Amino acid sequence: DKKSDEHLYSFLYLLAGVVCLYAAFWNGDNFCTHAPPPGVKEGAHPQELVYMVKLVENSTDVPAGGNLGKLLGDLEKDHFTGPAGLVVTWLKVEGLTALGLPMLSALMLMVGLRDHIAVGCVLFLVAVFQAGWLAVGCFWAFGRYVPDACVHGEMGNNFAYKTMWWVCAVWLGVMVLISGFMLCVVCCIMAMATTTLTKRADESKEGYQPVAGGIAQGDPKNRDPTDPANRYV
Repeated sequence: DKKSDEHLYSFLYLLAGVVCLYAAFWNGDNFCTHAPPPGVKEGAHPQELVYMVKLVENSTDVPAGGNLGKLLGDLEKDHFTGPAGLVVTWLKVEGLTALGLPMLSALMLMVGLRDHIAVGCVLFLVAVFQAGWLAVGCFWAFGRYVPDACVHGEMGNNFAYKTMWWVCAVWLGVMVLISGFMLCVVCCIMAMATTTLTKRADESKEGYQPVAGGIAQGDPKNRDPTDPANRYV
C-alpha cells in the first residue's frame, strides 16, 4: 500500500532526525576532544593543549616539545572532530532536514496544499538535498576522513561519528534493497515481454501446417483439388 510506505518512510526520517539531533546537541560538545599523545593528560581540550605546547616549545628545558607541537598541530588542523567539526555539522543539518521534510509534508497535507505544484517542487528539492547530504555523509564516514583515533574512541566520546556511520549505513542498505527490488521487477517485466513476443512469433509461423502428401493447408492455391474436403459447393 502506497500510504503505508509513506508512513514508514516518514517514521524512519523522524527517527533518524531525532537520533542525529541528539548526537549533535547532547554529544557534540565533547566529540573527540581528547588528545591521545603520551605524557599529556587525557581530558585536555586541543585548544588547551596547543597553549601548553607553546609554553613547552618556548622552554629550553624540554627538548621533546617540538614533536608534541607537531602532533597537536595536526590535531588542530583536523576539520572533522570537535564540536564545530564537519561531523557535528553534518548531524545538525541532517537532523533538521530529516525532521523538517515529514513535518512539512504533513503540514501541507493538512492545509490542502500538498498537490500544489510549487509545494511539490519545494518538497522535491528538499528531498534531493537530503539525499545529496546523505551521500556526502557516506563519503565522509566510509572514506576514512575522520581520524582513526576518533573512530576507535581514543580521543574521547565518538558517539557522533557512530551515529553518522549508522545513519549512512542504514540509508545505503535501504537504497540497495529498493534498487535490487526495482531491478528484479524490471527483469521480470522484460522476461515476460520477451516470452510473449517469442510466443506470438511462433504462433505466426504456425499459420501453415504441412499435411500428408506435401500439400500445405491455409492457402487455396495449394489445396489438392482431388481431395473432397477441398471442393467448394
